[in-house]
Amino acid sequence: MLQHMNRNKLIAEIDSFGSFSFSRSSGPGGQNVNKVNTKVQLTLYLEDLPSFSVPVPDPDPDPDPVPVPVSEAERERISFNLGQRLKQLKDGAFFIEAQRERTQLANRRLAVNRMADCIIEASRPAEVRKATAPTRASKQRRLDCKKAQGRKKLLRSNPAKNSVDSEL
Repeated sequence: MLQHMNRNKLIAEIDSFGSFSFSRSSGPGGQNVNKVNTKVQLTLYLEDLPSFSVPVPDPDPDPDPVPVPVSEAERERISFNLGQRLKQLKDGAFFIEAQRERTQLANRRLAVNRMADCIIEASRPAEVRKATAPTRASKQRRLDCKKAQGRKKLLRSNPAKNSVDSEL
């Protein structure tokens, strides 16, 4: 996860570097829906965010260096995970819409917050599955099921050849 970045900083970056377009919302709403452009479409390139940009080596580093924003592997993982959750344009931009609220400002905040939540969620590494052994009861159920299948197949065979009573 992005330990060095807090949510408020990410929201400020998305608000500054995201591209917003506005249009009329769909659905019920009367005159407000027909007259006001309240639907917000947020387009964001991860590369534009300062926290996600590739660090350029500084020939004369400061005595207090700023930590590297995001590693290349983390950037790829976030981009891949975001592509699973959000619409992605052909040029690599991520796209999100918000039209739940009645005002443009509220929908803009909603879009920015949803984008920040998606980025934070996508930055979390996948949990590693812990392998477990089957329980004694599950092993017994499996064996009982195999025996029942064997009996069923034995009953299908020629009764003169195989006697069910002698097998059981």
